[in-house]
Amino acid sequence: MTHLFVLIVLVLLQGLLLKGFPQAFSLVEVQLTLNFGFLLLAAYLFGEWTARIRLPKLTGYLFAGILLGPDVLGYFSRESLVSLGFIDELALAFIALSAGLELRMQDLRKQWRVLSGLIVGIPVTVFCTIFSFLYFALPQLGLLPALPPAQRWILAALLGTLAIARSPSSTLAVIKECKARGEFSESVLCVTVVMDILVIILFSLFLTLVGATGTAAVTHADDLWVKIPAELALSLLLGFFLAWFMSVYVKYIKTEGIFFLLCVAFLVTRLTHAFAGTSEAVIGFSLHLEPLLICMSAGFFLQNLFKKGAFYETTIDQSFLPIFVVFFALAGTGLSLEALGSMWQWAMLYAGIRILGVFLACHGTMRVLGAPFRRGNLYGMSFITQAGVSIGLAGLIPRSYPEGGEVLFTLLLAVIVINQIVGPIAFKFALVKSGEAKGVARKPVGRSARS
Repeated sequence: MTHLFVLIVLVLLQGLLLKGFPQAFSLVEVQLTLNFGFLLLAAYLFGEWTARIRLPKLTGYLFAGILLGPDVLGYFSRESLVSLGFIDELALAFIALSAGLELRMQDLRKQWRVLSGLIVGIPVTVFCTIFSFLYFALPQLGLLPALPPAQRWILAALLGTLAIARSPSSTLAVIKECKARGEFSESVLCVTVVMDILVIILFSLFLTLVGATGTAAVTHADDLWVKIPAELALSLLLGFFLAWFMSVYVKYIKTEGIFFLLCVAFLVTRLTHAFAGTSEAVIGFSLHLEPLLICMSAGFFLQNLFKKGAFYETTIDQSFLPIFVVFFALAGTGLSLEALGSMWQWAMLYAGIRILGVFLACHGTMRVLGAPFRRGNLYGMSFITQAGVSIGLAGLIPRSYPEGGEVLFTLLLAVIVINQIVGPIAFKFALVKSGEAKGVARKPVGRSARS
């Protein structure tokens, strides 16, 4: 209760400070800096409190962000959060690099049957269940009753694709917190990373069809067939060269690793933004390189090709707590309770059908592989969380479908809020049950994780 008491005192003091001395914080920059520092303290304390009741710390970070965000106490406005976006991008670059470092080929080869089954089974099953639901449910929302079936199925396909997306950052945060290491946690992280890449590809392809069928005016729709492979190939290529550069740093310098990583994260995020503008001026349309994919692939190449991953793993492990606090606290401020409140019935139904699709896919894969029924439950609880890519791609829907895109975006935000709250809790429970959560349970709960 000590952490909760300190948190309440901090909230009261912060409120008194801002209300009692408004002239001292009249400058927007000063007030934003004060609120950001307070957010980090509050999120850390909230995380420690949720850990005491056996919930993931990131759940505490998210709730702290929601509490201080625009929809509750209002310490941050929607506009002020935009100016903190670069901090969020830096934290995500660290997390993406760490996720790539966690993927070891020698371990993944042993599980190729499980990985391939889940990578195929989950997207197909989830897409089909959500597509079927939305194709018939969208007219009931009052959005698409006048659209012909061809255009309706394309829009349902867009939303079905978004249902596949996961959250590598949330997955990695729970794994790090639980100090999990083993076949189960490695396979979950690998499948999560691959599914997010698959979502980017499929969503872009369906967005092309939206423009082709006249649902919306998508500029350069035909160029997407060139852009998608080019963006993925260039991101992977940059990830390779970044890994080579980072391996040279380890070989010849190997000091001040955290400051070097901070510079790398800053350069990657800034250069990808600059590249979009440069490519548009040179070739007529912008190529948006994905910082998440660049950093993930760099971590993967560092670990498996250049064999220099240990140095960066140690460096990131020493600083992962503030990184996760920053990232998930800011993510919490961006979660829209207004969206959840306005469409909670449809959001609950959508989220429930998506979770059902995940469990059906996991149980089907495990049955084909001859694994125990319990194993399907563990994997089903591990693929619920959504964030990051889902929110970014969902933001494209209002631009592609102006007539009803805002309502669809609100629905998707409400679903993401539910999944982001429920998912980490379910995944932590699955890690504990698998016996790999060494930071939570001293011994496996139930049967062996390798059963």
